[in-house]
Amino acid sequence: MKKSTKLGGTILAVGLIIGAMFSFGPGLGTGDDGNDGDTLVSMSETIPPMPNTEPTEENLRIPEGVLNILIDDRTYFVEKMDADGKQFAPVELEELIELSKKSKPNAEGIRINVSRKKKARATAEEQLQQALSEAGLLETSIHWSEILAE
Repeated sequence: MKKSTKLGGTILAVGLIIGAMFSFGPGLGTGDDGNDGDTLVSMSETIPPMPNTEPTEENLRIPEGVLNILIDDRTYFVEKMDADGKQFAPVELEELIELSKKSKPNAEGIRINVSRKKKARATAEEQLQQALSEAGLLETSIHWSEILAE
């Protein structure tokens, strides 16, 4: 009998803890949420707007020389400079091709360095390769990194 009482008490305690974690079970309180229905508060009144931190052409510039491209999933990123140093900013494929045409080769003749993250899609890489080829960029001027970026 003592075992079943202890087991029952343990199950009840675990149930109350789980109920509290997921907000169900016996409630404690009046059930009144404090809102009389007449007062509405706008989120813009209580929380100040976030400053615009999106990368834009005004606050980012492309480093001179080799263009560094990163592929993550189906998205292309290009290394740009901002006030804090280098960072990768998302770009569309068309803009990426225009930037690739403007890149300058290093001593080995490499104009574009392409890295991939683990989640990079093969289709995104193939589309980039085809677009670069159609833009007239030589395969020998593109370095496709075998090492996955983190």
